[in-house]
Amino acid sequence: MPLLSKQVISNYLRSDCQRRLRLDLHPDITHLLPDGQTAQQERQQTGMPPRNVSRPGLAALAAADFLHSSETLSELQRAHTVSLEFPLLG
Repeated sequence: MPLLSKQVISNYLRSDCQRRLRLDLHPDITHLLPDGQTAQQERQQTGMPPRNVSRPGLAALAAADFLHSSETLSELQRAHTVSLEFPLLG
């Protein structure tokens, strides 16, 4: 039995994606439905995938941040080395 909420409607209006609407209408929770099943059991019976709680973009963002940090540190090391080799005369 689908569970309709304001959040489900809002997500659908924002994304206009019928696949997401179907997944949102059948949440992967242990909420007890009127027929005695849990929402999670009903979702499994209909062949829907389990809820994906990972954040796929987070690993790419962390890798890009690490790369940027290492490049910045190497630039600073080169600049610091150059300034030590050729000190300014006052």
